[in-house]
Amino acid sequence: MKMKKKNLISGIMLILFSVAFMGVGVWFSGDHEHKLINCTEQVTATVIENIEDTQNELIYDYRQGHRDEHYSDVKYYTPLFEYEYDGNNYKSRGQKSRYSPLYKVGEETEIKINPSNPNEFYEVKSNSYNIKSKVIMMLSGFFMILGIFMLIKSGRKT
Repeated sequence: MKMKKKNLISGIMLILFSVAFMGVGVWFSGDHEHKLINCTEQVTATVIENIEDTQNELIYDYRQGHRDEHYSDVKYYTPLFEYEYDGNNYKSRGQKSRYSPLYKVGEETEIKINPSNPNEFYEVKSNSYNIKSKVIMMLSGFFMILGIFMLIKSGRKT
């Protein structure tokens, strides 16, 4: 009886956790989905600069058999794109990357822009939003199935 109650509580907790996790996945994909729907015009953009930003972050180091925590400067790079649409020139910042730039200055890449707001765009080459949301959704599905399994197990007669 005690084991059934543990399985019931574990199952409910896993299902609640998976629902919360799924919410995070939906939040990650929401902005990107909006851009996929609204950004329909493909244009060629040129990287005119990689804007460097340094942030002090907590680093966990597990070398030498123990966990060491320290703060360290981490560099981020944001490409500045220049592109032309409907006779007007635009400059917009792209997606930030860690440690090294995604593009070289002078490199051309395809972007899709929103025709009614050409400053809104997404990089065709980048799929990090898509990957993050898919991984989160797969994990939440796994936890949901595990939670349902635990609920079924708690209801079985032994």
